[in-house]
Amino acid sequence: MGAYAYRKGSMLHLEAVVCAVDGTASVRDKRATDGLTEVGATLLGIELAEVLLAAGAADIADLTAS
Repeated sequence: MGAYAYRKGSMLHLEAVVCAVDGTASVRDKRATDGLTEVGATLLGIELAEVLLAAGAADIADLTAS
């Protein structure tokens, strides 16, 4: 799993990826918000996490085994 956040102008961008250990599968997405606050950043992270989970990130990262 990896994530990268950066600010460009008034926008906060967040990109994230979840990859299988053996490289056979991955999901990646990115989102942005103009909410440059702690709440805005938190909501952005939650939104992106939900998108990745809906795309199968839990299975790829084997999160059910933990």
